[in-house]
Amino acid sequence: MKPIVSGSGIRGIFGRSLTVRNAAEFASAFGILAGKGNIVIGRDTRRSGPAVEAAVSAGLMAVGCNPVHLGIVPTPTVQLEAMDDSVRGGICITSSHNPGEWNALKLIGSDGVFLRSAARSRLMSILDEEVNWADYQSVGIPSERSGSIGRHIETILDIPWIVSRGKRLKVVLDVTGGAAAVFAVELLEELGIDSVVINPFMTQAGDFPRVAEPNADSLKQLSEAVIRERADIGFAFDPDGDRLAIVDENGRIIGEDYTVALAMDYVLALRPGNAVVNLSTSRLAEDAAERHGCSVFRSPVGEVNVVEEMELRNALIGGEGNGGVIDRICHAGRDSGVAMACVISFLRSNPGATTGSWVDSFPSYSMFKYKTAGKDKDSKIAELQAQIESAKTVELEQKQEYKTLFEAEKAKNVELLEDSAIKDEKFVTSHKINAVIEELGGFKKTEYVKFVDTSKVLVDDNGVVDKLTVDSEVKRIRQEYQELLEASKGG
Repeated sequence: MKPIVSGSGIRGIFGRSLTVRNAAEFASAFGILAGKGNIVIGRDTRRSGPAVEAAVSAGLMAVGCNPVHLGIVPTPTVQLEAMDDSVRGGICITSSHNPGEWNALKLIGSDGVFLRSAARSRLMSILDEEVNWADYQSVGIPSERSGSIGRHIETILDIPWIVSRGKRLKVVLDVTGGAAAVFAVELLEELGIDSVVINPFMTQAGDFPRVAEPNADSLKQLSEAVIRERADIGFAFDPDGDRLAIVDENGRIIGEDYTVALAMDYVLALRPGNAVVNLSTSRLAEDAAERHGCSVFRSPVGEVNVVEEMELRNALIGGEGNGGVIDRICHAGRDSGVAMACVISFLRSNPGATTGSWVDSFPSYSMFKYKTAGKDKDSKIAELQAQIESAKTVELEQKQEYKTLFEAEKAKNVELLEDSAIKDEKFVTSHKINAVIEELGGFKKTEYVKFVDTSKVLVDDNGVVDKLTVDSEVKRIRQEYQELLEASKGG
């Protein structure tokens, strides 16, 4: 089996699709690409980490590069260290949210960004070329560098809109035994925040203490801990510490999609401007930006694609709907520490607000994500289209129901919902994903009924199908309509 090659590097199951030989070969190719000099290396807590790290170090030294070991640190810490003038690039040994048997190399350029398209193409060419191995006089020399987590925290605290002192909050951290364990606690200490940590270590068998992906199914322990500790908020991390999920003060598990929307809402209020998210992010991003008269631009899925679109649009804030927040004032990469600091800063700047009330100020959407093998894309698309067509039928029936009620009340000379005449089958484009998704408007003024028409869907190269629905909006519509109806009868 061969490792999977992606936009950020390679990944696979250790000992099967990712071996120490693979790690050494890719590290050597990256060393040739970066050029002789210092390459920083960090890793997460996986049991295979030391073996992969040794192979990466050997591969770099064999082509004349000097591996600089940072130890166990979050991915964004490695990205920041790679930007140092004395460094040619970085390698982070982590497979992010994948289970413990997986591992990977994330390759980082000297700008702190995962390899861009041209560099990736050149790397693949190098892998097919003969290597000019270093001799005994030019072989690389390893070293260690301490203090990288402290420097990372200082960089976050230097962001102008971070409020480092204020309301004393209590936070529960679910670090899933990963690389953010030390980083998150120390950052909160610098922010003057009391914290309680759950799931601090991996198991002896080499597995994470919970499902590594921070989602509604894996964060029940955090939800219970927030309630038990009477905390103001709970934060959950993935194993390499670049993504953040949130639990509110009532133990409600908030979808990762809210993380970037909340950060955008806070930052754009203080510094309005463009924002960028990827195509796998819900409309919450637009809702956050519209509050401050700002525009949102969308990029293909992949962190480097978001970063390049941010550069193009001169956007300071952005990210991905998987809980990854990017603030270019700090660095051009997803950073759980930045996300956490933004949320805390908002709560301190708005002492009457809670996490839950802030989240409730946004509309509620649903997002469905499917992962499937490339050969199954067509069947998955057909399945998804069938599901949406079924939902579409229900929504049209509801639309007809509203129309009937509206006309009945109008016949009684009740001036209900003035200037809100229905336009049947009128399609209005209100939000585009890859220029193929349209929403059907209901009432002209208030858009009482709307749903997503999925005659086409988005499928990326990894076979991920993303689609937005607004089923929760329908419930709100029903209630609001009934209240208006009752009010009109009462008058």
